[in-house]
Amino acid sequence: MTTLTDVAAPVQRDQELELTIESLAYGGNGVARLDGFVVFVRRGLPGDTVKARVTKVQRRHAEALATEVVTAGHLRVDAPCAHYPACGGCRFQDLAYEAQVQTKHQWVADSLQRLAGLADAPLEPIVPAKSQFHYRNKMEYSFAQTEEGPTLGLHVAGRWDTVLEIERCWLTSDLGNRIRNTVRDWARVDGERPAAHRFAARIYEDMGAVDLAEEAADRAAQRGPTDASAWERLGRLRLRLLDREGALEALRRAMALGAGGEVRELIVQALALEPSIAG
Repeated sequence: MTTLTDVAAPVQRDQELELTIESLAYGGNGVARLDGFVVFVRRGLPGDTVKARVTKVQRRHAEALATEVVTAGHLRVDAPCAHYPACGGCRFQDLAYEAQVQTKHQWVADSLQRLAGLADAPLEPIVPAKSQFHYRNKMEYSFAQTEEGPTLGLHVAGRWDTVLEIERCWLTSDLGNRIRNTVRDWARVDGERPAAHRFAARIYEDMGAVDLAEEAADRAAQRGPTDASAWERLGRLRLRLLDREGALEALRRAMALGAGGEVRELIVQALALEPSIAG
C-alpha cells in the first residue's frame, strides 16, 4: 500500500511557482496548495496570488518565499515603513489590522482545540491596540561596520549576519528614532571628537580587527591628550600587536596621567617583549 510518505514531493528547491494563498498558518506564513500539497509561503497573505520560489522541500510540505504579488488579496494594504519587508523587525504591516486581530484569535482557538482538545473553549474577543504603530518604548539594535563607518539598525529579515540601517522605525516613537540616529551619528568618526574615536575603537576590537582598533584608539588619544584611559587603551592594543615601543610610550603616558596598577602590569608585559618582535 502506497502512503503519503512514499510519494515524492511535487516541487523542487528553487522552483518558481504561482500560488493562491488560502490562509495564514501559525507563525505567519501563507498557506497555499498545489494539487493538495501544502506550501507555506513567507510574505504571502490570504487572497493573494503570488509567484514564489521554493526554499525548502519535505515530503509533506514545502516552504517558499513570495517574490512577486500577481494579484493582491482584499486584505493586503500598503505598508507605511520604507524599510518593510527587508527589515526583520516586524511583520504584517501589509495586512489589514482587523485581519491581524482575527487571525490571532483563530490561532488561539485552533491551538486550544488541537493541543488541548477544547473544541468549544470560551474565548473573549481580542482587545485591539489603541495604536498600531509607535507604541514601543524599548528597542534593541545592532551595530555593523560599513564603508561609511559604524551603522546602527535591525537585522535583515531572515539574516543574523546583516544589519539594515534604519532611518525611521514605525515600532518606536519619534523620540526613540531620534535617539537611535543620534547614537549612530555620534559613533561615526567625524575627525574631531575623541569620544567617537573611542567608540569606533571598541567596535573594531569587538570585531577582532585589532589593527583598525589601534588606529582609532590612536586618534582618540591624540584628540584627548589628557585622558589616561585613552592612552591605556592604545597601549593595550599596541601590546596585542606586539608593538613594544609603541605600547610602552602609550602606557607611560597613561601612568603620568594617573592611571592605576593595571597599567603597571601592562608595562611589565611590554618590557618582556623582545625588541626584535616590535611591530
